[in-house]
Amino acid sequence: MNTLYHFSNENYTDFLTTDNFGIHNYTNNDKKLSGIKRIFFYTDSTASEARFKRSQYCYTVKIDNKYIYDLQADNNCYIKQAKIIHTDAIDFDRLFDIIKANGYKGVSYTLGYNVVCLFENIAIYKKETL
Repeated sequence: MNTLYHFSNENYTDFLTTDNFGIHNYTNNDKKLSGIKRIFFYTDSTASEARFKRSQYCYTVKIDNKYIYDLQADNNCYIKQAKIIHTDAIDFDRLFDIIKANGYKGVSYTLGYNVVCLFENIAIYKKETL
């Protein structure tokens, strides 16, 4: 079971939703990469980026490991399937669609810290006011 952490100033009650994806400046670039809505999480509650240090809330969610595809390992070669022909560029909409079609609810990767993106809403396990 993965425990994941999401920092926000939004006051959610029961579920974290993908509805805010692309609205804030810190997800605008992610939206340019892929329009597929997602929620971003950290795997460590102390690993948040500086821009989230002033967040009002830390939300904890839990999700079974089997629903998270490890993009770093890419054991099923989904990245290769999503490459744009005659280039090394990746079509991230296609990549995420492939991953979702194979039963995964999100992906994990690293940016110097571990990140998980979920493609669907998820129930809040714990809400902490910071």
